[in-house]
Amino acid sequence: MSLWLAGSLFFGGALTHMIVSYYLNVHQSGKFVKEVTEQMLTFMTILAWDFSNAIKMKYDALEESDLSDEEVDKIIEIDKGIYETWKRSIIAKAFPHFPRKHINL
Repeated sequence: MSLWLAGSLFFGGALTHMIVSYYLNVHQSGKFVKEVTEQMLTFMTILAWDFSNAIKMKYDALEESDLSDEEVDKIIEIDKGIYETWKRSIIAKAFPHFPRKHINL
């Protein structure tokens, strides 16, 4: 076997190995990012559900209290504003480079 053929086969194999390794690395990174995205969205869903349960318990306690309807409505409006601010704050801090299709979820 000539030196030229042996060198070509060696460097061709090395180049092929680099390309395949790079592709597999990118593919695995994509799978990892997809898994992390799904876990973060699941966590955010659970967090929002827990928050809504806490608010529901608060409103149930407000109904049982002897506050006027105007005071209860004012508290509900304040809570809605706090909730919207909280959601936007979480998105702005946790997902600055997150895919747009998931931010609105």
